[in-house]
Amino acid sequence: MTAKRVWLVVLLTAAAFSCKAPREAAGTGLEPRTQAEAKAAVATGGAKFFADDPEDFHFVVFADRSGGKRDGVFESAAAKVNLLMPSFAISVGDLLEGYAESKAELDPQYDELNGILAKLKMPFFRVAGNHELGNDFMVKDWATRFGPTYYSFVYRDVLFIVLNSQDNPKGGDYKSGFSEEQTAFAIKTLADNPNVRWTFVFMHQPLWDKQAYKDTNWEKVEAMLAGRPYSVFAGHWHTYAKYEVNGHSDIVLSTTGGDSKLHGPETGEFDEVAWVTMTDGKPVVANLALGGILPDDVATPVTAAVYDQVYYGGPVGAPAIVTEGNVFDTGKATLEMTNKTDVPMKATATFRKVEGLRVTPEAVERTVAPRSTETIAIDVAADRPTEVEAMPAVEMDWSVSYAIPDRPAISGKGTNRLVAETIHVIPRRMSPVTVDGKLDEWGEMRYTCKEPMDLANGPELWTGPDDASFAFSTACDNEYLYVAVAATDDKLVFDPTRKPRGNDGLTVLVDARPRAERATGGMDWKKFVAVIVTPGETAEKQVLAEPGDLPEGTKVASVISPKGHNTEIAIPLKALSAVQGKEWEDVRINVRQHDLDDVTASCTQVYWRPRWDGPKNYKDSGTFRRE
Repeated sequence: MTAKRVWLVVLLTAAAFSCKAPREAAGTGLEPRTQAEAKAAVATGGAKFFADDPEDFHFVVFADRSGGKRDGVFESAAAKVNLLMPSFAISVGDLLEGYAESKAELDPQYDELNGILAKLKMPFFRVAGNHELGNDFMVKDWATRFGPTYYSFVYRDVLFIVLNSQDNPKGGDYKSGFSEEQTAFAIKTLADNPNVRWTFVFMHQPLWDKQAYKDTNWEKVEAMLAGRPYSVFAGHWHTYAKYEVNGHSDIVLSTTGGDSKLHGPETGEFDEVAWVTMTDGKPVVANLALGGILPDDVATPVTAAVYDQVYYGGPVGAPAIVTEGNVFDTGKATLEMTNKTDVPMKATATFRKVEGLRVTPEAVERTVAPRSTETIAIDVAADRPTEVEAMPAVEMDWSVSYAIPDRPAISGKGTNRLVAETIHVIPRRMSPVTVDGKLDEWGEMRYTCKEPMDLANGPELWTGPDDASFAFSTACDNEYLYVAVAATDDKLVFDPTRKPRGNDGLTVLVDARPRAERATGGMDWKKFVAVIVTPGETAEKQVLAEPGDLPEGTKVASVISPKGHNTEIAIPLKALSAVQGKEWEDVRINVRQHDLDDVTASCTQVYWRPRWDGPKNYKDSGTFRRE
């Protein structure tokens, strides 16, 4: 702890209010009396006095600001906190975008943040998140700026413990958990303060969730907390939820300007600060949305699971007819209605009519039990044989409704498509491809994306094929899988402050896991090859994201072209076989184009096949087998 913080802690722990008689309630005729008499009167129903016991106090908790911060939100929250005038403010970490590797990159971020915090009219306590401690450089920088990443203080007989949940050498991603040294600190702090009236624990990641985090040393701290009244605050997930754990409240806050879809309070996705009132009994938590005041159970794990499925989980999947040939006349698709929640789900699906195609049944309705899936066979017939690539998609409207006890039903609806998909063939080349960004040796591209199956991150900004579209081909020889992409972009825009996925450019995804394993999709970036690149005037000037994560021997060349940009990629076949667990047979491929038309706007993502983690995803989309 720095000298500055020690001074602040001493100031806070020394502060106390004397116990004075409450003021007379204006216009009621009640006489002033001692606090004890006032409480007795209230207890017997004789009178109601002001609720502001002199021992009560208030503090504010800021939620996550980073992971894609939205400018102005945190600043607005800080200004509103000044109007509330709590005793002090604290955070749950991730107030920086962070992940900097030099002072030149990090200092401006801290300067901006500290400029906002300097305007607070009350003390502010920092909590370290993964964005503040994203690498060894930032860990050392924190120590220089602020001292330890964990500390404690006592204010009005209430213990506050601030912990660093990125301090576990064995913790994997983000080093989730506590070191033995920090665990010992927490246990000693609790042992040294056995009789405080309440204990608050603050950390960035919600380590009490045993499914998400294992071997974190939290269980040792939790065991020491047993037998005393306490509450825990965390963040990291950008989605609010109140947990009841061992009879205590553990709360994950949402965001104060961090990345969020902002679907609303009951989804747990809203901008907030938490207003905590410490009474003589227990703390009372009110979530102050920047547009209102909300109760602390506005979102629970039950409601969060429902909304997560409605918005992200694809409760009514996109069915597909997958064929080995290129011509379709009749086929079957499987419609899946999946309920991942703990409450029943009523689901409907209706297929719109398409000339030349017959879908049977035209409408489906099911009640799906909790944690289960209903599968329905769908028959599709064409009036005459049709090339698979020319088959029109059938729009499918779906709706779901969940009955949650003691709440209004939660409903959602959307549209998916029934599509026809062939298993594509990767042609074999007799000579290697020269990976230089020149596409002369490819001839006409086999696949086009002028009408993308999915759009993300500002889909309303895409105006058509002239704005952003692409064509691509695949090939292989004895050593490499090749992918070549010719992208059209009417306006090339590059912002040097953005990462490659936020600039004009390209992502090529290759999933070589066994077919059954990869069929369900998902976006686990560690399990497939993801080439994310911003083109340059020459291949030497391209910007490649996370090149160290690509298989050894991977080659990439992405260059600006007269119509947009061209990209060639070569992935070693031995890397595909290693993932597949045998000599590779097939892979799943998706291509997305990044289109940035304005540095002040979002970078739209244009997908050839649906996003693997989106509701439009269907099994075996973009499957390629070797010739």
